[in-house]
Amino acid sequence: GSNKIKEDLEAIIKQNLKEHVYWLEIIKRQKYSKYTLHSAPISVADEFKRKVFDKVKTVVLTSATLATNGSFDYIKGRIGLEKCREALLFSPFNYSQNVFLHISTSSPDPKAEAELYETHLMNQLKEILSITGGRTFILFTNFKMLNKMYERLKEEFPENCLLKQGELPSYRLVEKFKEEGTSVLLGTNTFWQGIDVPGPALECVVITKLPFAVPDEPLTEAKMEMLREQNKNPFIHYQLPQAIIMLKQGFGRLIRSKEDKGMVAILDPRIKTKFYGQAFLKSLPACKEVTDLEEVREFFSKNRKGRKNHE
Repeated sequence: GSNKIKEDLEAIIKQNLKEHVYWLEIIKRQKYSKYTLHSAPISVADEFKRKVFDKVKTVVLTSATLATNGSFDYIKGRIGLEKCREALLFSPFNYSQNVFLHISTSSPDPKAEAELYETHLMNQLKEILSITGGRTFILFTNFKMLNKMYERLKEEFPENCLLKQGELPSYRLVEKFKEEGTSVLLGTNTFWQGIDVPGPALECVVITKLPFAVPDEPLTEAKMEMLREQNKNPFIHYQLPQAIIMLKQGFGRLIRSKEDKGMVAILDPRIKTKFYGQAFLKSLPACKEVTDLEEVREFFSKNRKGRKNHE
């Protein structure tokens, strides 16, 4: 109750918790502003070890996104896991037959040529949606770009049901997406993970940009600072593996059952042009990679005909 609030406030004001980061978050609404004080441990490894691994005899950790680049080292370091048995298992889904992976190498670099990238992104989204006819998740790394693309796409595709994160609760957006059948959903953060749309309502996932954590976000900044103090490269030891896990989660939105088919489009050329690109690609399931969208058009056309015949 009130004692706990008092203790928490005191801890934040005095900042006396070791290896914690503190920050104030201000969210401005139309009628009011919301102020939130935060305190978080920079690393949860010791806490996890003490409260879970040292107390429980057997713990099973399972997820499709625990490994990065074929290794569990990153997640083990994050949660303080030392002695364990590991198993990296194959997926039951036939990605090589059922998924097209389209990587846009013609896109400008989103970091070095931001304005050009934005224009190119809009053109690519228009082309992809004209092929898929909707049934698409478009995943962003920030709300600013999401809102820009939403306004432009609304004009281009008035006949499609365009949904964006924030206009309804997440569960309602997903329900509406499933109901409409040819919807386009634009999302960020939470929509990269935990959203389940099996069947023909979702046939395409577009990843607009590699999901690197923003370096000036307080917790990210503190983690990077801590790694520098340990003489470790924050990009290699934190930003890259974190982004790989996020990309795998985004990729995983497409295939939710053995019958699902479709395309994942990655519109960030850095996955091919930068030294770290291979680490991303090695972490994804083996798929049929296509550069020519005409091949994809054919695939979607056949898929639709097959579905109509089946109906």
